[in-house]
Amino acid sequence: MYLSFQGAAPGSKFPMARDHHQTEELLERSGIPFAALRDNLYLDILPEMFGSAGVARGPAGDGAAAFVSRDDVARVAATALSRPDVVRGAVDVTGPEALTLAEVARRLAALAGRQLRYENESVATGRAWRAQLGAPAWEVDTWLGSYEAIAAGELAATSDAVARLTGRAPESLESYFTRNPELLAALRP
Repeated sequence: MYLSFQGAAPGSKFPMARDHHQTEELLERSGIPFAALRDNLYLDILPEMFGSAGVARGPAGDGAAAFVSRDDVARVAATALSRPDVVRGAVDVTGPEALTLAEVARRLAALAGRQLRYENESVATGRAWRAQLGAPAWEVDTWLGSYEAIAAGELAATSDAVARLTGRAPESLESYFTRNPELLAALRP
């Protein structure tokens, strides 16, 4: 079993998705049966996207992502490991709906009791301020690439994998953060 990334492809906007595609190709060529769980972005990272001013910035435009909980991914992985006859090849593992970052801001704000917003920015603007943080260029490319993949629609498709393989519906943004309120602490006034 391999944890991959939704949209794994040679032309993905997200650098890690291109790497995951190469790994999936190696697995395919090996002839060994495998499951590549292509996880979407994780729900728990969402609060980290908003700075102290309550603003998330990035070049995601009006694109959307089907954010998934790590717990749902773990349940799918347990099924893949215990029933390899059921889970083969690449499987997208997503949350129940695709959300824009503006929708994420609105819905997290309701849970946190604080104004939050998303501001679209150009790749050049995003690169300029992120480069000042002292991160290496590959990390800046990865940060920006995740937003660009959202904008390109690479993460918008939802799948039935969580429900089909675990018998449980995938967690929504609200159900996840209601169950894990401590993750919203950084967002509260």
